[in-house]
Amino acid sequence: MTKPLSAVLTRKYMLVLGLLLAGSLMAFFVFQELLSGQITAQVINESGRQRMLTHRVALFAQLLPHDNSQSHRIALADALQDLETTHAYVQERLRQRRFIPELLTADPDMDGRSLQGGVAAFLKEGRDALRDAGENRPSQDLADHLMVQATTLLAAEFEANMRHFERMAQQRENWLQVFAVVGEGLTILLIVFSAFKIFRPLVSEVGNKIKQLEHLEAYYRAMMNNVGDGVVTFDSDLIVLYANNAFEAMTKRGIERLVGRSLTEILPEVATLDGLFTTRTRRLELVHSTGEGTALIFDVSLFVFEFEGHLQGIASFRDVTERKALED
Repeated sequence: MTKPLSAVLTRKYMLVLGLLLAGSLMAFFVFQELLSGQITAQVINESGRQRMLTHRVALFAQLLPHDNSQSHRIALADALQDLETTHAYVQERLRQRRFIPELLTADPDMDGRSLQGGVAAFLKEGRDALRDAGENRPSQDLADHLMVQATTLLAAEFEANMRHFERMAQQRENWLQVFAVVGEGLTILLIVFSAFKIFRPLVSEVGNKIKQLEHLEAYYRAMMNNVGDGVVTFDSDLIVLYANNAFEAMTKRGIERLVGRSLTEILPEVATLDGLFTTRTRRLELVHSTGEGTALIFDVSLFVFEFEGHLQGIASFRDVTERKALED
């Protein structure tokens, strides 16, 4: 029967998953706020451009009653087209981000029709002025009305909208600062939690394993040092890797004069033995001259083994000199 996920995951790992989920949600909200902030900045810029274009339309409309030239009519038509395009872009961005309901309800002093109706009416009157000029009867009253619209009513609405979006941008900046602080806190909490709840047990386990290995090493060293026979290990080049206390006593050398030296330097008679690594086990008798006019007879048991891909040997030396003397 399959266990539920809560039964498989421990509480600490579920907490880590919870922190990661919270961090992911925080990153998502931050991304959304950054995107909204970028769009708000675009709307503010384009709103300023709309304000400039309304003044441009009004100025060209003022010129037509005095100079109804084709160049002025073309300039007015271009300004009207730019204003219509810019206004449509702003409205589309607002609808995409659902800012228009906010915009209509955020400021109780704003006209409920907002800027949509004001700009649409201004565009209609601008096209009327362009049509009248095309029929060679430009209207000064219509031009004056456009100038009033551009410098008073629409200017006030543009200003109110820009202040509203600036407040929204400031609110998003404040939220981003809050998200940043909370995100830093979650990151620090996750690091601290990981250090104490995840890595600390691992470090403790590694420490326990090291202590166990040290204990085993000390145990085997104590065991080898209490063996009556001299024990020595060496590599395929006959370099001594380890020697116990009994072997030190037999050779009258300290451990520092044994490890790292050639076995043939310690026991020259070993050099006369052939094929030490040809068989797994071997037993032989070795006569060692002490250099003091005496000789020691050793019963040697040799074992060959492989460690980490390299052949090594372990030899046990038992002093049978007295027994051989009694036998003779």
